[in-house]
Amino acid sequence: RESSPLIGQQVQVALEERSWNVWENSRPSELKVPEKDHERISSKISGRTSDSNDLDNVLKAEVAMVTSWQDDVRMYCRLLCQDWRFLVCTTILTVFALIGDDARLLLTSREADNFFNILIVLAFMIFSTEIVAASLGVRGYFNSFFFYLDLIATSTMLLDLTWFGNVLYCKDHSDLRPTSQNSFETFLSNLTDTRASRAVRILRLVRLGKLYKFYVRSADHSRAEPLHSVPPGNPLESQPSGHSQEWDLNSDVVKPDDQEEDKEGAQEETRVGKKLSDMTSRRVIILILVMLFCSFFFTVESWGKEFAHSGSLGPNLIYERFRSWCPTSAVNPWCLRPAAPEQNQPGRQEQRAWYEQYLQGFIRSHLSGPFAWRLYWVGLGSTTFSPNNESSAEFLGTLAQLNQQQWLGVSLPKEELWRWDSQGFGNSNPIPQEVKERLVSPWREQCLGFVGVPLYSDSAAYSMSTACSVSDQLRCNEVHYEMPMLQTRLEADNVNLLFVFDTRPITRSEAGLSMLQTFFICVALAVGAISFSKDADHLLLAPLERILVKLEAIRKNPLHAMKLGDIEYREQELEEEGNGEKRFCCNKRRDKSSELETLETAILERTLIKLGGLLALGFGEAGAEIIVHNMQGGTSAELNAMVPGQEVEAVFGFCSIRNFGDATDVLKEKVMVFVNQVSEIVHGICDTYHGSPNKIIGGNSFLVVWRMRGRDPELRAKIADMAVMSFVCITIEVQKSNTLATYRSHPGLQQRFPNFRVTLGFGLHCGWAIEGAIGSEYKIDASYLSPNVNVASQLEAASGQLGLWVLLSNYMVKLCSPDLLPYFRMIDDVMLEGSKKTLRLYTLDLDHSRVNVKPKLRGTKKKVYNRYKVRQMREAVKNELWTSDFDIMEVLSGHSDFIEMREPYSKEFFERFAVGVRNYEAGEWLVARDLFITCHYSEELCKSNSQPGVWPTDGPVKSLLEFMEKYHFEAPSDWPGYRHLIPGSA
Repeated sequence: RESSPLIGQQVQVALEERSWNVWENSRPSELKVPEKDHERISSKISGRTSDSNDLDNVLKAEVAMVTSWQDDVRMYCRLLCQDWRFLVCTTILTVFALIGDDARLLLTSREADNFFNILIVLAFMIFSTEIVAASLGVRGYFNSFFFYLDLIATSTMLLDLTWFGNVLYCKDHSDLRPTSQNSFETFLSNLTDTRASRAVRILRLVRLGKLYKFYVRSADHSRAEPLHSVPPGNPLESQPSGHSQEWDLNSDVVKPDDQEEDKEGAQEETRVGKKLSDMTSRRVIILILVMLFCSFFFTVESWGKEFAHSGSLGPNLIYERFRSWCPTSAVNPWCLRPAAPEQNQPGRQEQRAWYEQYLQGFIRSHLSGPFAWRLYWVGLGSTTFSPNNESSAEFLGTLAQLNQQQWLGVSLPKEELWRWDSQGFGNSNPIPQEVKERLVSPWREQCLGFVGVPLYSDSAAYSMSTACSVSDQLRCNEVHYEMPMLQTRLEADNVNLLFVFDTRPITRSEAGLSMLQTFFICVALAVGAISFSKDADHLLLAPLERILVKLEAIRKNPLHAMKLGDIEYREQELEEEGNGEKRFCCNKRRDKSSELETLETAILERTLIKLGGLLALGFGEAGAEIIVHNMQGGTSAELNAMVPGQEVEAVFGFCSIRNFGDATDVLKEKVMVFVNQVSEIVHGICDTYHGSPNKIIGGNSFLVVWRMRGRDPELRAKIADMAVMSFVCITIEVQKSNTLATYRSHPGLQQRFPNFRVTLGFGLHCGWAIEGAIGSEYKIDASYLSPNVNVASQLEAASGQLGLWVLLSNYMVKLCSPDLLPYFRMIDDVMLEGSKKTLRLYTLDLDHSRVNVKPKLRGTKKKVYNRYKVRQMREAVKNELWTSDFDIMEVLSGHSDFIEMREPYSKEFFERFAVGVRNYEAGEWLVARDLFITCHYSEELCKSNSQPGVWPTDGPVKSLLEFMEKYHFEAPSDWPGYRHLIPGSA
């Protein structure tokens, strides 16, 4: 697709010929490509002007590669979900889905049920269409949490249909006979209760939150042009000339180039915010739904407790029997008058017997029957005949006593009185014997103006006192009082009955369920809080803490930023290894981790590592203080690069590419690659030997620094040895490099320099320097300022003048370890330009031509270069160099390439040269001349008689002979023993 720049125009023309169906009205009319652009497209595709048929064929072929009918379906589905008319429709239907069924019951009658059923079916179809369209057009919606939530919410709308609701909620009343249900059946029937179905409607509230997001996004982009108003491709006709737009298939709108992205209120939601918002909404919805549905299980009714109304109906029946025996509607009933003649009237004993039988049956069924409450106390009272003294209380107790001869005409024996109690009577147990004895004895306890008797079977707790056992034994919330309701005020004043029920079984069940509910709420809130905290910690807090830790590490040591990338890479390696072990069972988790990698926090963390690495790479060790100084000032965002410098003591090394000017003329733009290839070798080896590459001067010179302040003498010598060792390794690696060896066969370089090879010159010196920033507020450079730095630079320049690869000052040689001194050769005593002290120059003789290029192994795959792994290996080597067991001289003397490069230089050569230099310094130039002429590298040539006009090839020998020749090999009378050396002069 990217190979053709005309895809947009091709898609535009191809889509123009398609049928737009419902979107025909919203499609702009000016969709045709102008004729001049049509010809331009045709000429670019075919290379010549072709007819319309050829162009259409080409366009159709290109469009077939770009789009298909599946893409059209996805686009139309996304447009449908984002259309404001469809959103308004779904919003209205969502409100109807929430309150429609309740409005039906509140405002209409049964005749309107079919109309509401039609609306529900219509809403169900529209919501189903929305789910299908969102699954096809909205990325990440299908199989997501909100997809299943919308699916369940839409499915629950079928429960509002009266056709299904009548089956679920309305019981079959064709058979009105009572049927018994066990607890499980009662539990299932409670689940299908109308209240549960109404609770399910809460799921539909989630749709309002989704619609709110759509409206907010539409408000944010109200000024942007909607997607369906601009066809794919280049909208040539819809925009003014010279105006371009960015087309993003993943975006909802087309944004002009000049639109400000950072306008307040129009900023797009970040991926972290969107992810956290979705996860928080998901947690809140799940928490509310779980608490809503589970709260149903913490009620006593949900566990099958039957609250029969016998406790309310039974007292009315018993009082009716009592009233038939003693008409309480009279002003002064006969039963309240002692020895009244009416008690002997015919039928009185039978009515009294029926009253007592009803009372006994009620007591038996409510002491152990299948009821939630237990009858605890029964009493009789009268306001007219108030028991304000013992005689009146005793009279009422006698009136309430069962099985009295004065009321029944005869006192029945116990077997006859409780004959029916021994027979099967429902699901209740017989009345306990001690309760029977209390009922046939005078009632004594006085409670709430009533005289009664307790019905509990604990005989030890029962006493013959008149104290109220109800208030003594039961709490106020464990008691339920029932009195007959079918009585007048006069009847209640004359005679009234009181039934006290013990509700402790229900109270205890409610208390236990309340405890479980409290525990459940605590657990749910704790789980919710932990999940919320986990989401925030996982998405925001933990990444921010990692960022702050890395920022603090960079603030303390800016150079540590280079290692942060290695640590990050190692963590990714370990994670990939762990994912590889769980490849078949953790695909979803791996997808989630890859999704988190694209969040802004992860991008910010990686960006911080990169920025820290770039700061460390750009400023180097010399600019570390600048970074620390600016990062410590957290109260201000002002950048202050003009930090005062600080004095350091270090070894300064200069490295330069020989013949760089000519190489630049020959290589042209490829010279940058050439310099970077050399820099990779120089910087890599110097870093391995604890050197800090500082800057590149002119593209061909490198400054490397080894800091020594605060080191003990032993470590100083080791640092100096590592500086020398790094330059030796650099010159060996340059000669062995396959990459740099390709320049030996370069035609242009060979034409200018026959037998060309890449060579470097080096200069080493040590001393103090001022480390800091150089420049202005517009551009700074972290470097070192000192005469010692200039000396190192002049030594490198002088090395080329003397035909050597390296020059060292006497201060540098003195700093090295004693084992390394025999390898150095003192070549001259000079006064450099701008210096006030003389320097003795030393070199380390090596023949670069003795090193062969590393052979290429054929048939092997190219090794992938991984800079992180290379750094890890380099860090291991660097740590090993600091150990006391590591001997640099032992490594150097045993290096095969170093031995090979030292082999041409004989001991005779060094001895003759040393004697010649001493005579040269002493002013005996003729003697020095005779010795220098015989200074050949091989011992045979040194001892042979050399011709007077043939000088040795050694650079320092030729330079000294040329210098003495200017004075005809006679030292001046004021000869100080040294000469002025100006690097670069003839």
